[in-house]
Amino acid sequence: MIKDKTSNRANLFVVGVAKSGSSWLHFFLDSHPEIFMSKQCELHYFGEKYPENLKWYQSNFPFEKELYQKNGINVEFIGHPIVERVDQYDFLSKEEFYTKFNIKKEKELLLIMPGSRIQEVKKIFPESLKAANRLAAKFNMQIVVACAENMDEKIFKDLGVLGSFKLIKGFNYDLMKFAKFGIIKSGTSTLEAGYFALPMVIVYRTSFFTYFIGRQLITLDRIGMVNIILDGEVIPELIQAEVNEKTIFSEAEKILSSEQDYILQKRKLENIKDKLGKIGASKNAAQLIIEQMNDA
Repeated sequence: MIKDKTSNRANLFVVGVAKSGSSWLHFFLDSHPEIFMSKQCELHYFGEKYPENLKWYQSNFPFEKELYQKNGINVEFIGHPIVERVDQYDFLSKEEFYTKFNIKKEKELLLIMPGSRIQEVKKIFPESLKAANRLAAKFNMQIVVACAENMDEKIFKDLGVLGSFKLIKGFNYDLMKFAKFGIIKSGTSTLEAGYFALPMVIVYRTSFFTYFIGRQLITLDRIGMVNIILDGEVIPELIQAEVNEKTIFSEAEKILSSEQDYILQKRKLENIKDKLGKIGASKNAAQLIIEQMNDA
């Protein structure tokens, strides 16, 4: 993406006057799972003190380090913050978790994570639940649905989708740890599920316009972060029209029906932990920032 190896400038930036729609554009681009936007809309990135050395720019993923270094930009991989978040998370025991949410202990958990935005849930959840109903019946599983912290639980009822499921908010890591299989919306959740080596299918569906624009900007063959990091299609990716009951059921059934395929996917996902580095990303970042300030 960076064509001039002598340049340390970003290859895409947007300048907008007040009330020109730049905030909407930021939100629009951020909705695509493989466009990495800052959480803060206006970074004031370019200015008089724009650094000549980009060592302060810390990559979150190891493949980014190689990409930047090939283009003459000095970065360091410091580890991923997911590792710290999981390490600091206060897990319930399996017995505590099942008791707290009145889950039947004799059944394995089939996890649906339909996203953290209302439009995502509306497009992904109905077909995912229909497929999950069939999977639960065939493999004697119990459906659990992760509700994002920022989302009203009422939306799931308003969608009018039939099916027996537990709606759980605020215990995503417990869900990933104890689930047998996942139907996971593309994004950070797939990376987190991969960290727990949870076999899954990845689903992603958005408006035609959003997807069309995104495909013009993204040249990667895969959209799932676990597949990108592991450099192969370890997890089936279902995109746009493929997010339907029949296809989700078919892809998940293949994995759950074959113990060999299930174990193989799980073993491949176990490599995610090594790829994301060790605990200490925040401390490493702080140390490099201090070094950069001292060198200035």
